[in-house]
Amino acid sequence: MRKTALSIVLLAGLVPAAQAWELSAVRDDGQADFRDVTLDMLGAIGFKNLRPASVLPTWSWGIGAYGSTTFVDDHEVWKSSVGSSVDTVNVAGLTGYVQLPRELQLGALAAAITDTDDQLYALDLRYPLLKKMGGFAVLSARASASVVYGVEDIHLSSQALELIGSHQRGALTPYAGLGVVFGQFNPSSDTELSSENPVRPRLLAGASWALNGFDLSGEVEQTGRNTSLALRLSAGF
Repeated sequence: MRKTALSIVLLAGLVPAAQAWELSAVRDDGQADFRDVTLDMLGAIGFKNLRPASVLPTWSWGIGAYGSTTFVDDHEVWKSSVGSSVDTVNVAGLTGYVQLPRELQLGALAAAITDTDDQLYALDLRYPLLKKMGGFAVLSARASASVVYGVEDIHLSSQALELIGSHQRGALTPYAGLGVVFGQFNPSSDTELSSENPVRPRLLAGASWALNGFDLSGEVEQTGRNTSLALRLSAGF
């Protein structure tokens, strides 16, 4: 528990503060602005990889702090849609993983979209497709799903399929990946908006540094037109 608490404290200040805003306000705008905002949210609500492809001992697990920031594409659209100047969509929360039998690895995220009242929950599942050099070089398939709660009159969710490759070099493990992201942004019938279901490519690269039971990962991700930066600090057991 000391490791987990320290992880949270160290990451607490890494997600930048911003002016409070409410995503549900976009329901009062037109379809074009709604489409622009949902494309930015597609990059923001995805469960960032932040772990190298690896196979751990069965039932080993880890827990820690998670933070990401996604840069929006059109600031003027956001300002007219939500009534605030929004430069980035920021997420902060707790993440964990457990190594299951048959080389499956399950991850989870419970987070808040900061400066809003909205919550983000996500799961991912990984399976190694290729292992070389005694497991030091690994290629894994990853599937993830995210859902947002708290946005009035709009349901937000996304899924992603990715290939992640990594090559451990002592305590440092660089990794990279590519995939595709599917979004579902469904307004309620109380609005005059239509659903948006964008599909966008994803590219990512990062590195993980392990020392004395702690693991620090940093990552840059490109989902469609949006760039995200993410960090994870966790303790493994």
